[in-house]
Amino acid sequence: MKLEDIDNQVKEKPLTKEESKKQFLRLTGELDIKHSFNFDEAWEIGQEIRKRNEFREKITELEKEGYDKNIWMDEEQLHKLNPVKNSFADGCYIREIFNPAGELLVTKIHKKEHPFFLMKGEMSVLTEDGIKHLKAPHQGITKPGTKRIIYAHTDCVFITVHATEETDVAKIEEQVIAKDFNDSLELGSKVKDITFTGSLASYNWHTKSDVDLHILLDFSEFASDRALVKDFLDLKRAQWNERHDIFIYGHEVEMYFQDINEEHYANGGTCKRG
Repeated sequence: MKLEDIDNQVKEKPLTKEESKKQFLRLTGELDIKHSFNFDEAWEIGQEIRKRNEFREKITELEKEGYDKNIWMDEEQLHKLNPVKNSFADGCYIREIFNPAGELLVTKIHKKEHPFFLMKGEMSVLTEDGIKHLKAPHQGITKPGTKRIIYAHTDCVFITVHATEETDVAKIEEQVIAKDFNDSLELGSKVKDITFTGSLASYNWHTKSDVDLHILLDFSEFASDRALVKDFLDLKRAQWNERHDIFIYGHEVEMYFQDINEEHYANGGTCKRG
């Protein structure tokens, strides 16, 4: 069975929580699998991911339908009714925007975590976590991948602060605004090195040898729970390898994520990412 078959089964005939738990326990015993989280934690994570994805699909559809029916303002109208003040400090871009009372708008998708401040007014904000009513003065943190629907009950002044050395607003927007939800996914860790290994890199390679590309990351830059990070990246690696058939001169290529602090003896060389 391929991963896309599993995806289709989850969409069309998802297992109940009880059915999933029985399967989880059975396969754990049969395969002697070790876990870094229990079933209830895994189920809760899955439900949160499903809820987030459903919200993202619906808000994207709503935004598209609004533009198709001329419900939303175009960029020129938006800037005219929502004047923006740009200012800069040492390593910071401060963006202040005015939202008039009675305005309903869909925000851009944010790439990076940053603070926001409601300095004046009241607004209702719909996110994947539900509806929140904000009243000035209020402050909060915007997470990567956030897209909101905002209704201004009164005239509002909203400020966001972004860490950047750039002073060109157009370039800053490229840094902080995502084209879509996939574009908003950033690792939060830079690639430290790439190792070319596998049987093809050894002295006893043969025509059936494959290529293993180990992408070295510092797992501690993601979260303190390295075991959880490893499980997540192993899953993403398996999905990627399943969905991409990559060959170099007839030799299969498989990708792996490796913690830079983990010992690994490669048969081949390494190439440093600049």
